[in-house]
Amino acid sequence: MEQNVLNLRIAGPAGTGVKATGMIFSRACMRGGLHVFSFTDYPSLIRGGCNTFQIRVEEKPVLSSIYSIDALIVLTPSVIDETIAELRPGGVVICDEKDVPAIKRTDVTIIGVPTATLLKEAGLSLIMKNQVFLGLFMGLTTYPFDLLEDTIRYTFAKKEDDVIVGNIMAAQKGYDFVKQHNLSFDRSLSPIEGPAKILVSGNEAVALGALSAGIGLYVAYPMTPSTAILHFLAKAATQKNIVVKQGEDEIGVANLAIGAAHAGARAMCGTSGGGFALMQEAVSLAGITETPVVFVEVMRGAPATGVPTWTEQADLRFVMHAGHGDFPKVVLAPGDVDEAYEFIQIAFNAADKYQCPAVLLSDKYLGESYFSVQPFTTGSIPIDRGKIETSPAEGFERYAVVPDGISPRSLPGTKNGIFVANSDEHTPKGYSEESIENRNAQVEKRGRKLAGALDYLPKPELFGEENAAITIISFGSNKGAILQAIAFLKKDGITANFLHVKTLVPFHADLVKERLMKAKKTLVVEQNHDGQFRSVIRENTLRDVDDVLLKYSGRQIYPEEILAKVKEVLQ
Repeated sequence: MEQNVLNLRIAGPAGTGVKATGMIFSRACMRGGLHVFSFTDYPSLIRGGCNTFQIRVEEKPVLSSIYSIDALIVLTPSVIDETIAELRPGGVVICDEKDVPAIKRTDVTIIGVPTATLLKEAGLSLIMKNQVFLGLFMGLTTYPFDLLEDTIRYTFAKKEDDVIVGNIMAAQKGYDFVKQHNLSFDRSLSPIEGPAKILVSGNEAVALGALSAGIGLYVAYPMTPSTAILHFLAKAATQKNIVVKQGEDEIGVANLAIGAAHAGARAMCGTSGGGFALMQEAVSLAGITETPVVFVEVMRGAPATGVPTWTEQADLRFVMHAGHGDFPKVVLAPGDVDEAYEFIQIAFNAADKYQCPAVLLSDKYLGESYFSVQPFTTGSIPIDRGKIETSPAEGFERYAVVPDGISPRSLPGTKNGIFVANSDEHTPKGYSEESIENRNAQVEKRGRKLAGALDYLPKPELFGEENAAITIISFGSNKGAILQAIAFLKKDGITANFLHVKTLVPFHADLVKERLMKAKKTLVVEQNHDGQFRSVIRENTLRDVDDVLLKYSGRQIYPEEILAKVKEVLQ
């Protein structure tokens, strides 16, 4: 029997409590000192379809999901065919007894549960069968029931007492069913000692980081998979004394954020690719008015509506070149929740320091996956508001042509700090001016802003052995799967390292080129069809890589896929 190494999938139509059940299991495991990584997949349906919530549990930090699952909880038979293929031989399926005939595999253990009978005995509604299944699985893995009970109480703390008690009773029915029928499983879970942890998604980490950065306004129009940022900050708005607003559309959202930033607030707006497309003129407005505003773009499958609830990294080039015309911007790409929390704070600082738009580029897989991590340290990144003039002299020039390209900035209402914020090309005072001399001076001034930014922005990080047989290069949420693949490769006697590129604009070309020149073999991993990141590397370093692993099905990259591709390249 293997202990504290488990991959569980819960599957059912939308509206049957798939995510709620998965979150309870994740938190119960975390309360016992275990590490978890959870992710959810779902079609763009309000009801029906096949929703899954997958939880990987181990004693050490879990980096990503893996392909093979050990156990499957099925809430209705309609989802069985879509989700059972990844169940390993010898795994277990937990379902209602009436659903057993729908399962065709003979190499797994099937536990059919008389949920209607068990719930009727307890005087409970059939809607609580997911708690019966969860209690049964906890019993099957011999995990202490009290940790599950505490988690249920936490989850339903705002509900009526009879709801809390009913859910606990339903879970107890399932837990007792294991002993009553002498059921067993080749995986077990046991609490361990360890530091306190939190369970947080990428979107929640962005929201928490924004609060730590001193955000004053968050504005968004709901768009999967970025909407959780809006929900999280809306709940925190009163306590944290910030303004959170749902705009009428993404055009209004972006302009509202720019207006708030112009007035001196730290302002951020969030969306996905389709919404960010509507924001493009506003991105350019922030560029020419030199307004520090932060955008969060959580990528999903495109083009157009595409596959709106699935993951992809095909907005890379679009975001890097966002807005029309030439102007500086910063684009950062976190690979996990710790980086999401850190990078959004750096994005706010960069926007203020360089007086330009800054974009945090995430994706559905990172944004909606949950990681168990130690609590974030607030105040670890000091707030830097840049060149804000509090006592400007008479004759203040907001867009003064200065050597570093970063003009002094005043906030509305500051004595002597009057200027015009003009979307036309303008003089140092802000008045429209189309002369050749002025145009050249202002374009060149803005172009100098990021000359020293590479020293401040997150640098590429190398993971693994220096002289590995192959170097994998990637960005964003692929980080966890690549690190897990490197661990798998090591077991097979293959050395690999990973260059994790964190800042996309401006690009650390010299550092990336230096690593490419040292590498024996190179492989780029990215989630799009055209190899956009590979072309970015080639454009900036004038060097190509040996091969590329592309995935664009909407499903995340698994470590096993990277493992297979590395072996192919090395052969």
